Amino acid sequence: PRVALYLMPIAVPWGSIDTINVAGLNLNSADLLVMFLAIGWLMSFTLRPTLAARQAGASATCLGPCDREPSSRVSIYLIFAILLLIGTMLLSMRSAISISSSLKEISKWLEFLVLVLIGAQYIRTRQQIWTIAIITCLSGITQAFFGYLQAALNLGPEAFIRDTSLRVYATFGQPNPFAGYI
Repeated sequence: PRVALYLMPIAVPWGSIDTINVAGLNLNSADLLVMFLAIGWLMSFTLRPTLAARQAGASATCLGPCDREPSSRVSIYLIFAILLLIGTMLLSMRSAISISSSLKEISKWLEFLVLVLIGAQYIRTRQQIWTIAIITCLSGITQAFFGYLQAALNLGPEAFIRDTSLRVYATFGQPNPFAGYI
């Protein structure tokens, strides 16, 4: 599961390049990583928990994933805020222009909730936090370079041209999410 957490900062911005269609759903690498993270976390409750506890030097059996913190260190306020946002999004779907677009956004925030809840259990040391921070910065730098390349070569639709320059969008497909990411 920790590997999925390390790959997420790369998969989020670059995931739009590798979408696949599974039963009518367009999934990208970030979606698949969240699924693998959740499946790995669930499987760790049943696959060799006592062996992992013995390897860790524990005398008692380990219930659940043995390479994580037993209690979550996530602020209850953060969880409440995410759930409140998702609830508000569900309520606003009644007047949405596109229900499928609304469901897509809600699924992204549900994935974020899974990442926060499970990720806080696996990322424990400063080295692990720094590893994710460095990977995130490197991923942002690669997106910025891709945006510079689009601007230099004028790669993009005519709708993104403002005055004499192009509003770059990198792999996000739109300038505003790209600007928010950067």
